[in-house]
Order: sequence, then C-alpha cells, then structure tokens
Amino acid sequence: MASQKTPSLVELAEQILAAAKDLEAAVSAPPDFENDTLTELPESLSCTRKALIDATSTLNALARGSTGTYGHVQHLSCYQWLDQISLLALYRFHIPHTIPLNSSISYAGLADRCTLDISKPSRLLRCAMAAHLLHSPSPKQVAHTADTHLPATDPTMWDFVGCTLTELRPAGFAVLDAMAQWPGSQELHQTAWNACARTPKTFYEDVVLGDAERATRVGGMVVQAITEAGRAGGLSAVGGVS
Repeated sequence: MASQKTPSLVELAEQILAAAKDLEAAVSAPPDFENDTLTELPESLSCTRKALIDATSTLNALARGSTGTYGHVQHLSCYQWLDQISLLALYRFHIPHTIPLNSSISYAGLADRCTLDISKPSRLLRCAMAAHLLHSPSPKQVAHTADTHLPATDPTMWDFVGCTLTELRPAGFAVLDAMAQWPGSQELHQTAWNACARTPKTFYEDVVLGDAERATRVGGMVVQAITEAGRAGGLSAVGGVS
C-alpha cells in the first residue's frame, strides 16, 4: 500500500484557514487564552475542530524540520516536557487556587500566599505564561487564562491534572522498563506502574484502595475523562486499571 502523501505547507495552511473560519463563524467571538468561546461549538463541528488540531500539529512538525534550533526531535526530547513541568508546579503549589478568579495578583502577593521565595514564583510563572497557562495583565501581576481558571473551579479537572501528572505520567516513562522486566506479561501487577512505584501491588490495590487522598484524585480523573470523550484510553496502559 502506498503511503499517504504529506500535504504541503501551503495546503495545510489553506486547510487550517478554512477550518478556522468555520469554527469562528459558529461562536460569539474569536477564542483567546482568557475566553474559551470554543465551548460554544455545536457537536456537528467537532470533526472540523479535530481536523484543525491535526492540521496545525502536522504544520508545526513540518515547519520545525528535523534539525536545527527549532527541530522536531529537539522539541519533543528537550522542550515539550517543560510545559508539563510548569503545569505540575502550578498543581503542586496550588497556584490556580491562589490567584483570584476574576482579577490579578502580584508576584509578591502570590509568594506570600504560597509561602514561596519571591524568586521562585517569578521563574515558575514566566514558564507557565510561555505555555499560555497564565498571563500577565500588567507588570509583575499574574492572572488566570481559561486553562487554569477551569481546574481552579472544577474539582474533577483539578484531580485530572493531579492524577495524570503525579501518578500516570511518571509511570508512563517506565513502560520500557516494565517491558524489559516482564517480557510479554499481561499481569496487572507487572505494569509500568509497578516498575515506577517499585511495588508488587496493582495500581488499584496501591492507590485506589490504599490511599484515600490519591483514590479521590483517581475518581475525579475518571469522571473528567468520561466527560471529555477520548481521554480515558491511557488508564490501563500505565497502571493496569480495568
């Protein structure tokens, strides 16, 4: 079977423009990082939205190329995970719950509330802003974007972030270790989770039954995963949950 021809940069750009016009025509205002108007989209445009996401991803990879400062491999191996570190920092220090929902807070005020040295929040916040997780409406002030306003107001989204980044993401990096340690195993206690946590217990036994706080996070994550179609597929792959 012949491989599918890769669209050109111009073809992708034209696809992106057409899809973007369709989406913007269906909402009250163009979306921005503070106002996610795409929540207004009708279900009939979900495929158009997915096509736009896929096309922009392909365009991004092609525009980066394979080498150089912007290279796709360099981006995947060295830079992409930095956005997740920023999100993990926001979760660990409860920064979304510290920032006012409808106004901003100074770096110093945030540092006081989070009991962090002022130099640390400024570095963390700048990284989060680069990932569009927060924004600065004025110098040395920080405010929510739609991406942090949501977990600050939706406990299940907060749990989704916490469980995926503190439980499942570390286990994901142990997939190859588990494959080497238990070749071909289908046992629920011989998974990436076990290799990462170094426990003979299954994810269910260790987390869901063994720790009430972590179990609550898992429950919230599952609720959010079911609510947001397509997000639940990663559970069994890293934890042996079924």
